[in-house]
Amino acid sequence: MNGETSIVTDAHIFRLLVACNETRYPRRNKVIVLLAFEAGLTPLEISWLKRYAVETDGSTVGSHIDLSGKKGSNLIARKIPLSSTGHLRGALLDHLHNTPGHLMDPVIVSERAIDGGGAVKDPNEGPLSPMRPTSISYVVYKLCDKASIRINGIRDIRRSFMTMVSRAVRDDPVGNARDVQQICGHRSLETTQRFMDADWEAQTRAIGSLFDRN
Repeated sequence: MNGETSIVTDAHIFRLLVACNETRYPRRNKVIVLLAFEAGLTPLEISWLKRYAVETDGSTVGSHIDLSGKKGSNLIARKIPLSSTGHLRGALLDHLHNTPGHLMDPVIVSERAIDGGGAVKDPNEGPLSPMRPTSISYVVYKLCDKASIRINGIRDIRRSFMTMVSRAVRDDPVGNARDVQQICGHRSLETTQRFMDADWEAQTRAIGSLFDRN
């Protein structure tokens, strides 16, 4: 789409999830889509994500995604709340229940590992290898194509998450830009503030075009 940003709606996500059902790994692919839409994770973070970052001691999905152990220079380590009734938590429960593994294994496993191929350090013993970030982006690209959705894949899905968080925090009497910064993983508060300001200006123009009277 030539670098343009598109707004990803609930209807888009529904169509993507329906498209997941037509793929070889529907549970895994639903989790990939929802990790971007309901948690704002990048392909790199989705690739890094370990089971211990979402599972509790009781082998169930907890109340948040813990990225505190993540290493990297682009996005800060953080904790992201999980909606107790959201689609992501249910998708994680379904996926992890049907994908046996250890706490140190990746949530999104390489397809070759799923098929018993060479994507494990010690075949039949583990640990399993994660799906690469480029492969994760390609999965979403193919899902968008299958669902006939014209968006810039996972980039637009994550950006829509940041837009929704910004709006929700602005409507919260005690919310502020630092809350958005933490959830979205921006290292610089200025980056967060520029994003929020740009979003606000876009909303102001939209309202003006609808209701201003000359």
